[in-house]
Amino acid sequence: MTDFDLEALALSELFDLHARIQREFGRRGVARTSGAIQGEVGEGLALAVYGGTLPPPGTKVYDLTDAQGRLVQVKTRTVKSPVVV
Repeated sequence: MTDFDLEALALSELFDLHARIQREFGRRGVARTSGAIQGEVGEGLALAVYGGTLPPPGTKVYDLTDAQGRLVQVKTRTVKSPVVV
């Protein structure tokens, strides 16, 4: 893997890199939209745990229908420092 010096990149280069990463997430099936990746990953994890199906992108109110037909809303967040449980 190449280690990028992100601080050395121009803003236009950062935007280009971000767009390329978003496209790659889509190609790999990680992301279905251009939204925040943590939400996409959370929905994928919930699908793996609960089974069921994901609705079409942009569906309001719920994020997946579980194997028993229940509507599930998935919430995710990004924590900047480790959380000790």
